[in-house]
Amino acid sequence: MERPRNAYCSFCRKSYRDVGPLVEGPGNVYICGECVELCQAIIAQERRRRKPTPPLEDSSQLREKLDRLVAGQDEAKRALLGAAVPRANPRGHVLLIGSARSAKVLLARALAHLLDVPFASSDAAGLAKSISLPTDVPVLYALLRASDFDVEAAQRGIAYLDGLDDPEMQETCLSVWEGHNPKPLGNIPFDVRGLLFVCGGIFPALADYDPDQPLTAERMVKVGARSRWVQHFAAFARVTPLSDESLFQTMGLVDFTHTSASPSEA
Repeated sequence: MERPRNAYCSFCRKSYRDVGPLVEGPGNVYICGECVELCQAIIAQERRRRKPTPPLEDSSQLREKLDRLVAGQDEAKRALLGAAVPRANPRGHVLLIGSARSAKVLLARALAHLLDVPFASSDAAGLAKSISLPTDVPVLYALLRASDFDVEAAQRGIAYLDGLDDPEMQETCLSVWEGHNPKPLGNIPFDVRGLLFVCGGIFPALADYDPDQPLTAERMVKVGARSRWVQHFAAFARVTPLSDESLFQTMGLVDFTHTSASPSEA
């Protein structure tokens, strides 16, 4: 059947000249590919909402599973699980310290995999936009993408932020955390209080301290961290590089389908 020259999508009203081929239904109803994708995302979102929420496992069960996903890194695992398990009453975020960025990202991603929540990662440069544009927070938009724009699911996710040695970027974090409701997508409010932020930094001045001594907020302030910033953390932990074997093991076991990077990292 020949398509009328003025055919429009019956849902978004865009012309086939703008959106490409239209699928024709009965009664001269048409739908474009963009609206088909949107419908699929809405249906998938509703299915996830209706899926019963499994009971949260205790920290020992999660630790066993995390050990199977990532070898070693005991200090970081204790910090992550200590902050993640009581998410109904969050105690704060986690700061992972060390030069091995891939290890820090994969630890945070493995935790999101265990908790079955969306995950997104960004660096300090990508976060910097929110200093002048507080409604434009790339890592939050990336979380929305990872959750198929299910805001409720995204607000329970895990966000990894790297390069937080810079005090200016620490202030940027504070503007997001203490603002509570940035709007990363148009006018959609996004409540960050249910998120677990895993932050990464090198902090080379820590090399002057005994590595066997626990990291504390006071020590982080001494090496240049902002006092108000460190008060938002439940734990600090050192991270060492992953071996190639451990790296490939984690990559092979972790589900990356609910992962997204901010536009600065894409």
